[in-house]
Amino acid sequence: MGAAIAAARLGTDGWRQRVEPYSIPFSAMTVAGFKNLLVAGKCISGDQVAMSSYRMTPSCCAMGQAAGSAAYLALRQGTEDIRNIDLKTLQGIFAENDLVTDPRAHHAFAPQSRGKKGAE
Repeated sequence: MGAAIAAARLGTDGWRQRVEPYSIPFSAMTVAGFKNLLVAGKCISGDQVAMSSYRMTPSCCAMGQAAGSAAYLALRQGTEDIRNIDLKTLQGIFAENDLVTDPRAHHAFAPQSRGKKGAE
């Protein structure tokens, strides 16, 4: 492993590759067997590769805000099962609060931020 790391240059196509922004599905925050429980941050369901990025503070904060907004919406809609909330309405709440729900709309997804030639 040491030789592979030594041969790679940081920030290139070596062992530290840039990953495009991605979304975290709402279902990753739900808990099997519970109708009204959401988890956020390091507690969500995901594999170890995904966890390497969603464990970071900005992602944890966004998931916490999403979980809180979903709980509010469940109360407002009078649903007993958090999975039955209207996700379009939840996304509308995010939009009202200037939260990005489409990873392609994130500033890091823009071609110029990835150093592609021909980007304006």
